[in-house]
Amino acid sequence: MKHKQTLAMLLAAAMVLSMPLGAYAQGTAEGENSTDSVQPYVVDTEAPTISKILLSDTEVNAGETIFVTVEGTDDISGISGWDVAFKGDNGEYLSSVTVHDGITKTVEIEVSEYQPSGVYHLISASVWDKAGNSRNYSANPHGDNEALPHDLSITVINDDPVTSPTQPEGNKPSRPGSSDGNNSANSSNGSGVVNYESEKPDPADKQAVKAYNFWQDAKSKIRKTAEGKTLRLNVPKEITNLPASVMETLRKENVSLRLNWNGKTITIPAGKAQPKQKLRIYWTMQTLEKLYNA
Repeated sequence: MKHKQTLAMLLAAAMVLSMPLGAYAQGTAEGENSTDSVQPYVVDTEAPTISKILLSDTEVNAGETIFVTVEGTDDISGISGWDVAFKGDNGEYLSSVTVHDGITKTVEIEVSEYQPSGVYHLISASVWDKAGNSRNYSANPHGDNEALPHDLSITVINDDPVTSPTQPEGNKPSRPGSSDGNNSANSSNGSGVVNYESEKPDPADKQAVKAYNFWQDAKSKIRKTAEGKTLRLNVPKEITNLPASVMETLRKENVSLRLNWNGKTITIPAGKAQPKQKLRIYWTMQTLEKLYNA
């Protein structure tokens, strides 16, 4: 009897297994998803590429804006952002405002009113997609960097250079790490940029003036970056400190800042800017590395 029951169960199981899959699909409306229509998930691991870089003009006056259009492709997720950087024969830089929009392919470079005259050559470009893959191009490719698609240059004309703001008499700029009680004094111009009096350089110190103008430009770009988005800056290696007013601007605008400095990348995420500290004027790059790259 047991053998008959076992045999019957085996026959029933065999009948079930031999039935066509369509038998289970009875009652399913035509056109509904089936296993045949399921598409495999594709992981995007390939970085986008840049094929062309165009300038709205090759000559610009100090204080004006020049537009750079970048053309490129991405295989799956789509391009998320671009940026470019130019360096002059005089050692000065021009950097683009980062774009985080796969549709918009034009970035802008605001030429400071302090920007000295000269020819500025394209030295680097970056592009990244929505999956986080990025590709970097350089005029002098090395490592993972690739060669730029072509050479470009911008001529800046500044016939009437603006004198950098002078330091009030008897109030010389404090050095990084100074505990001068006046360091917390601050002012704001009509555009809403955060400024600290103690950050203003001695006009005779050309290196300090260069750094001051660089960060003034940076604050302007931070204010024009959408909340929560990322601004990328190529910081000259001789600039070793980030002014407290820049950190405060980041905090107020809730913008992320990615600094490419001396071969390193330091990212200050949106909402993670350091709070204002009464006696601090600068944040050294080494300190920022410890805070944000730990």
